[in-house]
Amino acid sequence: MYSLTHSPIGAAGRGTHAPARLRSFLAGLAPACPALPCPCSPRPRERGAGSFPEQPPETSAPPGRTMADNLSDALKKLKITATDSTADSLEGCLDCLLQALAQNNIETSEKIQKSGILQVFASLLTPQSSSTAKVANIIAEVAKNEFMRNPCVDAGLIPPLVQLLNCKDQEVLLQTGRALGNICYDSHEGRSAVDHAGGAQIVVDQLRSLCSKTDPASEKLLTVFCGMLVNYSNENDTLQSQLINMGVIPTLVKLLGIHCQNAALTEMCLVAFGNLAELESSKEQFAYTNIAEELVKLFKKQIEHDKKEMIFEVLAPLAENDVIKLQLVEAGLVECLLEIVQKTVDSDKEDDIAELKTASDLMVLLLLGDESMQKLFEGGKGSVFQRVLSWIPSNNHQLQLAGALAIANFARNDGNCIHMVDNGIVQKLMDLLDRHVEDGNVTVQHAALSALRNLAIPGFAASKVTHPLAMFMLLSFRNTIKAALLFGSATCREASGHFSAASPPVSSVQWNCMYLAMVWAFSGC
Repeated sequence: MYSLTHSPIGAAGRGTHAPARLRSFLAGLAPACPALPCPCSPRPRERGAGSFPEQPPETSAPPGRTMADNLSDALKKLKITATDSTADSLEGCLDCLLQALAQNNIETSEKIQKSGILQVFASLLTPQSSSTAKVANIIAEVAKNEFMRNPCVDAGLIPPLVQLLNCKDQEVLLQTGRALGNICYDSHEGRSAVDHAGGAQIVVDQLRSLCSKTDPASEKLLTVFCGMLVNYSNENDTLQSQLINMGVIPTLVKLLGIHCQNAALTEMCLVAFGNLAELESSKEQFAYTNIAEELVKLFKKQIEHDKKEMIFEVLAPLAENDVIKLQLVEAGLVECLLEIVQKTVDSDKEDDIAELKTASDLMVLLLLGDESMQKLFEGGKGSVFQRVLSWIPSNNHQLQLAGALAIANFARNDGNCIHMVDNGIVQKLMDLLDRHVEDGNVTVQHAALSALRNLAIPGFAASKVTHPLAMFMLLSFRNTIKAALLFGSATCREASGHFSAASPPVSSVQWNCMYLAMVWAFSGC
């Protein structure tokens, strides 16, 4: 049994289980991307946390007064009226702040910070107050700005906000979730404060209790809570592990199934999945859910490239788990991937080319699992195996590469090797090698040689593989072989693929050829 020390993406040596990560992720939404927009803030394009309550409609200032004048007055009044005022006067001051934030968020936030009013907000965040939702809304708006997140923490706003997560008022919950989510975004201090206050557990419990509610207000609240957890744990293994231990994964999977018609909530679930799926412990939990079925069902409904891309970015890390590989195969993912290949193979559009690569790479990744690989091989008569065979003689280099890698993975089983060799796979791979001798596409050559190397392991098949390959090598790389014989006593530097410093360079493709030729020579074939 041999493992490939320089195997191409997705090609496993015989007897190994070390899948390489898909490298076809596209720019855009990433499970743990530093540029991830704040889920609780208005977001670009349609990939967001949904629509949040709009700011109060802007009103024009009285004649002779500007919005800045009104804002200054409101900030002064708030310091006084927060402790001794009628509810109406307090509401009016808060409305003025919200209007100013809607007009110029950054400038207004700076004035709020300088005024010292943040400390006053902490005393206003009580379940009994009718102004609580507006105060939380103001905090959510100012926390869109990076320079305001630490001041919000320093002002002691996190503990009262976390306590508000236990209230029953949905508007208060919505604005509180937004505020905490925005404070946590890319802020170590914000996350630590929420962690210390026990906010994550309360949000997970809220998700669990609201999961089955499908009214618009509940779905909006669920979307915000999912976004808050994403911002809380993004790129933080410790906090991600904490959420996994709290049992958030089964709840998120259930959410996806129940609310699959809600685009905003579905997308936020996918972002949350991608945020957690990198951890090995999460894959183990995902394997005990119906995530494969839900993702494939969702994938089949998608038409837009961006939506498919989001699902791909969740599937890739999950498919590294052998149990989930088999679940994805049984759920029908392979048929979806083959359909994408068929639709995009002749397209020259950038999105289609990227989709073709992602689909074919994911197909190869699914074959790294022994059970999933055997299920798709089906004794050599399976439709999937036959389709993969047709990729090798195609004119598309990506399909040639994926086809050769797929054969290399099918060849991890001796019975599969014998069947494929008996049915002419060696000649197909030799023809592929021959096509790339002139253009020097090393990636495809390496993939084809990896497949031949695995096919050559069983004694029955070895001579049928190595004999023709040796002839090919003698004709194609005769100068390299001559040099190798001349410098054969020199020490090989594996890291660089060279002999001694005085010898000519030898590529990994040539090394594979020589390896197979030596197998043939010394086996007495």
